Amino acid sequence: MQPLTPISRYNMRVLKAKVDEETRLKRVDSIVRGIYHYTVSAAEKSTDTSFKMEIPKTHQMRTNTNSRQYQVHVSDPFYIENMRDILSGLQELFPGCTVSNSTLSKGTDGKFYDISTLDEKVLPFINRDLDQSFIVVDWT
Repeated sequence: MQPLTPISRYNMRVLKAKVDEETRLKRVDSIVRGIYHYTVSAAEKSTDTSFKMEIPKTHQMRTNTNSRQYQVHVSDPFYIENMRDILSGLQELFPGCTVSNSTLSKGTDGKFYDISTLDEKVLPFINRDLDQSFIVVDWT
């Protein structure tokens, strides 16, 4: 049997925060690894010069002014809260590429476009009701 390790009062106080941070970093690493593999696979199989991964949605219940509940789909809060670390991890893995979190809108042709890079003449053909948040790796 292995002897028990003494833990100081200070270490007991910060133990939960330490475990929570380790869990957060493992999840961020898992997300970065997944996006990395999908991006490399896309580059191997397509002539496209970017990979767009939609940020997963979660379901939340909200209450309207009539006290009726309804369900909404929102971007996963973990991704939003940890976006800086996710993008930083991807930038390390894809040097020279542009890695960003972008809101894309679907055009009438069914493709997604970054509103911030479009000419104003094209905007009438974009349905802003279908805006979606993506992590984009671009190697153009």
